[in-house]
Amino acid sequence: NPDSTVPMIGASGAIAGVLGSYLVLFPSVKVRGIIPLGRVSTLQELPAFIVLGMWFGLQLISGFASLGPEYQSGGVAFFAHIGGFIAGVVLTFVFMGIFPQPPVEERQQKLYERAEKHSF
Repeated sequence: NPDSTVPMIGASGAIAGVLGSYLVLFPSVKVRGIIPLGRVSTLQELPAFIVLGMWFGLQLISGFASLGPEYQSGGVAFFAHIGGFIAGVVLTFVFMGIFPQPPVEERQQKLYERAEKHSF
């Protein structure tokens, strides 16, 4: 509620930022979840970009609906989720430009060598 004088605290905006970063880094990774279909539910695997796109859309709808005079949000800061998600996407691209990463195969080889060096 924009007119409320009660502050909201929480980490959900930061968690939304992690989701935004995940979208940039792993868009095609399959995410397993339960899809409710009326009285029946099914377990499905969908690409992260679809799941996170639907989640972001739900946050947008809920956020704008919460601006109406008759809406009671129950203490959910939808615009913190939206802002955190967008910040996560943007900052991930910024940091990828500032700190370029070697190809995946090279990173995996370095991790393997490091693990082999420190194994018993």
